[in-house]
Amino acid sequence: MLRLKDLAYVKSGSPISCVLAPYNAFRRDAEYTFRKAKTMGLEVIAMSPFVRGWKLDELGEDKLKAADILLRWAAHSELVDLVIVSMRKSEWVVTNLDTLKRGSLSREEADQLESWVQRLSKD
Repeated sequence: MLRLKDLAYVKSGSPISCVLAPYNAFRRDAEYTFRKAKTMGLEVIAMSPFVRGWKLDELGEDKLKAADILLRWAAHSELVDLVIVSMRKSEWVVTNLDTLKRGSLSREEADQLESWVQRLSKD
């Protein structure tokens, strides 16, 4: 997984065309690294948009709504070209594809997400 210091090894003409790292609303530490990678012309792949399933439990919200918001936050970020989502159930593929079709978060959804992040970061 990518760290900022690793980008120093990617030179012009390198066969490396993309970078990947965990990136989600609760773990945004890759943001600066992703910005740098984009300026280098690299494709950016975010992993773990839901953090882990237990984060959905910690929210104390409807899991489908929370998963929808978390996936759309990552997938529609200006920094992200692709998202890797691991799934334990095949029916989640269709659910996630339908979620992506809904587009970017509304202001209300973005505010809801930030309230979750704030609340859980205090724990």
